[in-house]
Amino acid sequence: MTLNIIRRFIEQFVTFGDQTLSHQEIAWLNTRGTSRHSLEYADIASVELDNGKKFSVFNLSYGGLSIIDPQKQLEESLKESANVTLVIHHLKVHCDIAMINRRGNYLGCNFIHSGPDVLVFLREVLEFIRIGTTLKPQEKDKSIYYTEELDTRFICNRSARNQTISTELVFTSGKSEVTIRLTDDKLSIDNSNEALSLQRAFFILIGLMKNEKNQAIRYITEKMMIQLNVSA
Repeated sequence: MTLNIIRRFIEQFVTFGDQTLSHQEIAWLNTRGTSRHSLEYADIASVELDNGKKFSVFNLSYGGLSIIDPQKQLEESLKESANVTLVIHHLKVHCDIAMINRRGNYLGCNFIHSGPDVLVFLREVLEFIRIGTTLKPQEKDKSIYYTEELDTRFICNRSARNQTISTELVFTSGKSEVTIRLTDDKLSIDNSNEALSLQRAFFILIGLMKNEKNQAIRYITEKMMIQLNVSA
């Protein structure tokens, strides 16, 4: 499927909360929609074959993915195309992929999109990871990370001795503001759609972790990961 068709599918079918794609988002897709997001550092994505074999995903975009395949076990299966299961933490989708190249241990593959389902799935992951990568520490207060995207804020509340007391992530989902807070080792979610809010928050923090090695960020992300596993 050509890039133009991918854009057309995303524009026509993908919704974000209760909103369709904005002109700004469509413009972003036109320029960066096929940018690949590295996932190896987070170790949350894999491809599963029908025979049960699993291969880690190195990076991912709307158009394709790179699979870690040092033993060259996948090439024969993907010379034409193959139906596989793409797993991103607690989420799964069946998709058709085909090999386009090999670079060392990495096998580059394209998605063969025959409908919107995989694109819808990917957007619910990639868009929030992308937002997380745009969070930046504020100059006046390094304990606050902010981006205008969804008015997203990650806050580390510290004691007088500079110890982390609690952390919280605040962002807009649809027409509602979501607050997810970790206090005394317990997660609380201030939103009626707790499962979706937690999922989106998790991927935002996965994106933030790419650029920031803050232990507080990693800790709340791990707590979200556990809760998502329980709920799945």
